[in-house]
Amino acid sequence: QVVKRVKGLIGSLLSEEEIASELARAQQLRLEFRASTGQELGHEKLWREFVADLWPQDAREKVVAHATELTYAWANRPSWTMIDGVAELLEFTLGTGMPVAVVSNTRCGQAHRDCLERLGLTGAFAHQIYSDELGVCKPNPEMIQAAAQALWEAPAACWMVGDKESDIAAAQAA
Repeated sequence: QVVKRVKGLIGSLLSEEEIASELARAQQLRLEFRASTGQELGHEKLWREFVADLWPQDAREKVVAHATELTYAWANRPSWTMIDGVAELLEFTLGTGMPVAVVSNTRCGQAHRDCLERLGLTGAFAHQIYSDELGVCKPNPEMIQAAAQALWEAPAACWMVGDKESDIAAAQAA
């Protein structure tokens, strides 16, 4: 979807295969940048300095002008579904008054917000923290600290459920 949208913006300046290759290259550069700095890229910087940095200026300017829309398309997965047990877990937390926050490394938090809305889950979360919006990514403890602050709790009073080493490192550092 994002490749076709970029192609529509830049025309014949690059082929779809070249665009897909550049997106893969940019994803690797983004991961390296995040690992070395603990920072997350804003949408314009992602497209200007990581995706289209080697492109002709005209093509670069076109995608940067549509950076948020393109980043949303790149991050959005209409196939996202809820895994077994999550509905029951969220019913439990809501029923006991336990606030839950999402803390996620992502290119586009809005894509995740829209997914939670589509799945009918938005109301189950007291707050949502996304790396592209905060400007830092896990394992930077600022993400956990921001969520704890939004929940009016000390980080030590919170539980962290995650699936990556960076989740554990962020929680421990917070």
